[in-house]
Amino acid sequence: DLYDDETLYAELRRQYEDHTTERGGWVNLDRIAAEIRSPRTLESDARRYFLGEVVIGQVVFVDPTGWDAKADRSLTLQPGDYIGVGFDGSRSDDSTALIAVRRSDLTVHELRIWEKTGEDWVVPRAEVHKFVDEVFTAYRVGRFLGDPWKWENDLSTWALTYGDVVVEFPTNVQVRMDRAIHRFMGAFKRGELTHAAAPKLSAHMKAAVVVAGDRKKDRGEDDPHSTHYRKLAKRPGEKVDGAVAATLALEAGMTM
Repeated sequence: DLYDDETLYAELRRQYEDHTTERGGWVNLDRIAAEIRSPRTLESDARRYFLGEVVIGQVVFVDPTGWDAKADRSLTLQPGDYIGVGFDGSRSDDSTALIAVRRSDLTVHELRIWEKTGEDWVVPRAEVHKFVDEVFTAYRVGRFLGDPWKWENDLSTWALTYGDVVVEFPTNVQVRMDRAIHRFMGAFKRGELTHAAAPKLSAHMKAAVVVAGDRKKDRGEDDPHSTHYRKLAKRPGEKVDGAVAATLALEAGMTM
């Protein structure tokens, strides 16, 4: 755990041995720990260069400059718009995100992202349920894909209330998530996606990186992860739940 002082410093001491300043050397472990935990450092780089681990590299989910170039604040959702919705929830530490993709023009919209505001903060489930109801009232939801982790009962309730447009989409099922990530990255690179410049969603998108999961049969794609299932991960200290929900929202919008 890169954020557990005891285990991280123990491993750094093992790596650098007598070269640490506390043993009379020149390696400052506090400086290295800060570099490892810096938002500018990819986790794969931290583990490779400072901890000597053999890791599979990361690539950005969306190019930050390209993402900003696609921003258009005028792209607001209108009542009755036909949308696909993606939901990624948490209990307390991570964020809970509800993202939409409008089917007519493939614009990505932050419906709501609930973020941690204090040590004792927990996701306000009643508020989430109320907002989901408002979304179904205001728009035509063609499909609602949600990760059931820690929200199984909530998704079941929404399915009973709003019908079979609500579908569980476990993000830990690598074959399905790989396809959804591939669809989103492809649409973004082809210039098919635009967004309404929501600050929280943009921060989550820029923090997301793609890592390789389990091996799969090589499909011969011109892609560094073609031999592994793609997974979304986050830069140290940042949140990517909005990016996960956006991935599900596009999948919902393209398959409804």
